[in-house]
Amino acid sequence: MWFDHYDTDWEINLLAFDEDGRRPEDLFDGFYRTAHREGRECAQFTIMPKNSNLCIVQIRIFPDGKITIESHPSVFIRILWNKKQIMITCAEWEDTGDRFYI
Repeated sequence: MWFDHYDTDWEINLLAFDEDGRRPEDLFDGFYRTAHREGRECAQFTIMPKNSNLCIVQIRIFPDGKITIESHPSVFIRILWNKKQIMITCAEWEDTGDRFYI
């Protein structure tokens, strides 16, 4: 599942673990938006599981090339600087009440 945004030439590819047997678009919502962080404008990308309001990944791409990432520890992120691509791999989220496990 590919995402891009008019404020940046970076692309983000969201993948699900193969053993889940499901497509990422069945499990997650991902969206880009323009945001203001650290006193500057940036392209901000967020991933949320479809069954939760929990944000599991937030990536901010600044015009000067700086990238900041906040994510759940079980999310794997690979940055391909030469291709300006970010690859994110997530497992399906299971809602177990007040805590979330993968």
